[in-house]
Amino acid sequence: MPTLRKIGIIRKIILIMPLTIAPLISSGAAQACSFAPKSTYDYYNEHSKVFVGTVAQGPDEKGGYKVKVNEAFKGFDDKNELSDTMDVVFDTDWCGFDKQEKGSKLLIFMNEGEKVSHTGGTIPIWQVEDQTKAETNLYRVILLRQMLDPDHKGIPKGAVPDEETAIYLAYRAMVPVFGKEAVSGNAPYKAVLTKEKEEGSDYEEEVWHIMGTSKCDTQKDSCENRSPQVKIHKWSGKVLKVDRTGG
Repeated sequence: MPTLRKIGIIRKIILIMPLTIAPLISSGAAQACSFAPKSTYDYYNEHSKVFVGTVAQGPDEKGGYKVKVNEAFKGFDDKNELSDTMDVVFDTDWCGFDKQEKGSKLLIFMNEGEKVSHTGGTIPIWQVEDQTKAETNLYRVILLRQMLDPDHKGIPKGAVPDEETAIYLAYRAMVPVFGKEAVSGNAPYKAVLTKEKEEGSDYEEEVWHIMGTSKCDTQKDSCENRSPQVKIHKWSGKVLKVDRTGG
């Protein structure tokens, strides 16, 4: 588990640079609503279990769902629990959730015997299969990876351990540069993990290289529609480069 000193330092960073949630209007919310969000640190401390999960079954007659645990941050001391499903009931009242589709992915903050709610920090998270919805957030997941010991049970190593996170961060980097229409027009994007040496260094860094589908012949010198591409450091999540293929 992370030390109190380490969490305290991260808490100060999060509070200095708050990440706010706009009024929720999404397929996962029963209605639009507005509330003052807490920090990821506070949500983490207020709940006994924190995990990323995928809806596997449901709802049953009581409105409960079976949710497969994909990535555990808190409350899973037994490694066998990571292969199990959790019983989750979503709050469908004010700021609540609509019916969850099978395969929906969420970051869940929960306490035993309580319903899971938006106001408790639970949010639907972006999936690589739907690359046009980059506004759905993965930021809390990335913060949790950075807060916790990377060797802690169930936590993948690095702030960007998978293709899904790499493509999400690439979208966030590309849209301000090229515009949403241009970025979406080159979907789908793929991410490949490579090892690269920085200039003047003999040490190889793990870097995600994210590229879209080019709409022109990339062998030609003149092409205005080359796909955007991004390079992101696996361990820190730092964006190293944003340009177009061939640039």
